[in-house]
Amino acid sequence: MLKSEYSVAMVPHYQYQYLLQGAKKFDTFQRSETGFERSVYGIKFKDFTHVFGMNNIPAFKDESHISSVRDYIMKIDFQLACVFQSDGAKRDVLSTWPMLIKDMLEDYDFGGFARTLQKSADKIINNEAIIKLPLNQRFDSVVNFVKQNFKWNGEYRIQSKNSPKELMKTRTGNSAEINLLTVALLKSVGVVADPVLISTRNHGKVKIEYPFLDFFNSVVVVAETEQGSVLTDATDKLLKNNMIPEDCINGNGLVIQKSENLRWLSLNPRLLSRIKTSIISEIDGKTMSSNITINATEYDGVKLKKRFGDNKQELTKHILEENESLIDESLQIRNLNNANSPYILNYKVSNQVGSSGDKLFFSPLLKEAPYTQPFKQKTRTYPIDMIYPHVGSFVCTVKIPSDYEVDFLPANRKISTEDTELDYTASFVEDKILISMMYAIKKSFFQPEEYEKIKTFFETLITKGSEQVVLRKKGS
Repeated sequence: MLKSEYSVAMVPHYQYQYLLQGAKKFDTFQRSETGFERSVYGIKFKDFTHVFGMNNIPAFKDESHISSVRDYIMKIDFQLACVFQSDGAKRDVLSTWPMLIKDMLEDYDFGGFARTLQKSADKIINNEAIIKLPLNQRFDSVVNFVKQNFKWNGEYRIQSKNSPKELMKTRTGNSAEINLLTVALLKSVGVVADPVLISTRNHGKVKIEYPFLDFFNSVVVVAETEQGSVLTDATDKLLKNNMIPEDCINGNGLVIQKSENLRWLSLNPRLLSRIKTSIISEIDGKTMSSNITINATEYDGVKLKKRFGDNKQELTKHILEENESLIDESLQIRNLNNANSPYILNYKVSNQVGSSGDKLFFSPLLKEAPYTQPFKQKTRTYPIDMIYPHVGSFVCTVKIPSDYEVDFLPANRKISTEDTELDYTASFVEDKILISMMYAIKKSFFQPEEYEKIKTFFETLITKGSEQVVLRKKGS
C-alpha cells in the first residue's frame, strides 16, 4: 500500500483551520506534543505536530482546457483561526466574508490607498471637465486616462506595495495599485465603482464557502454605467473598457464595498468572441492563390494581438507553417492599438493542389479552420474550461479553371444544440465554388460528463473544415 504523509509542527498558541481539496477526509490523522520544551513570557510549551496521511493517491493527469492545476490536485490549505494570548484570552482571527470586506476597506494598503487617491483626484485628472460628460463617457474617460498614463508592472497583488505618492511619481504599479487608482478616479467624477477581489486562472478558483483571503491574488473594478454593472481592468491597454484580462476570467469575484449584502460577481464574459475569415481563391494550373482576411473581435482579437502584434516576422513564420508560400508585400496588420476595433490581418498565399490523372483536389478552407483535435483522451476527469464563448465563421470563394468542372462537393451539414452549433454549406455557381462554415461554442464551461459531446462536436467540425473538393477535366 502506497502512503503519503504531511507533517507540520505548530505552536500551541496558534490554532489553524485547514481545508482539504480532492478528498472528503484524511485516511489517517495524528496530533501529539513533540520537540523541546520552550518558554515565552514565562509560559512553557512544546510544539504540537499534526500528521496528515492519505493512502493510494492517484496520479494527477493534466488535461487540455482546465483552468489551473491548483483547482484539481489534492492539497491542504491552512488559515489562522485564533490566537491564545499570554493572559489566557482567546482572540479570533478567522473571519467571515463581511469581516474580511471590513478589514480590506480599513486596510491602509487597500481602502486607505484608494481614499487617499480620491482626495487628490483633482490634481491627477481634469475632474471639472469630465464630470460634465454623460455617465458612459465619464467611465471611458477615466479608464482611458489610467491606461494611457500608468503602466502595469506585471505583478498581481491584492494590496498596494508602494504609497500613492510613489505611484504618482513612477506611473507604474501592480494590479491592485492601478485598479484602486481607477476606482478612486471614477468615484471622483460621480461614477459608482468598487474594487473586486479575484483569483487569476493560474492561482486557482475561489471557494466561496470559506472566507480565506489567500484565495485571492488580484483586483479588478466594477462600475455602474448606462448598460448596468461593467467589469474593467486598467492594466491592459489592448482591452476594451468593458473587458477584463483573459487571465482574470476565473469563477467569481468579491466586491469590496460598504453594504449589508454580500456581493459576488461572475467573471465570465457576456459577449461572444468572433473570428471571421474570408478566403478568395483562384486555381491556375496546379496552383491555388488565395487572398485571406481575418477579422477578430473581443478576446479572440486580443489573443491574436498579443501573439503577433505588429511583428510581421512572427506572423510570416506562422503563415508559412500552414501554407507553402506567402506574397510578402501583401501582409497587412490593422487596428493593433485600437481596442474598440477588430484586429484585422490580410495576406496572400499560394498552395499546390493535389492531382491524380484528370482530377484536381483541394481543401478550400486551407488550414484556416480548426484542423487538430484538442480533446484526445478517451475519458475526461476534470471540467472543460473554454474560458469564453466563441464563434468562428468562414466564407470562401474558389474560381476554378474554365476547362474543369466539379466532380465532388462536400455535403451540407447543420448541427444546432443548446451549447454548440455548426452550419456548413457548399455550392457551385457559374465558375465559382462557394463554401460557408460557421461554428459556435456557446458556453465556456462544460462538466466532465459532457466531454464526449464536445469531443464529438470538434471531430465533426475538423472533418467538415478539412473536407476536399474534387474537380474533373471536362470531357474526360
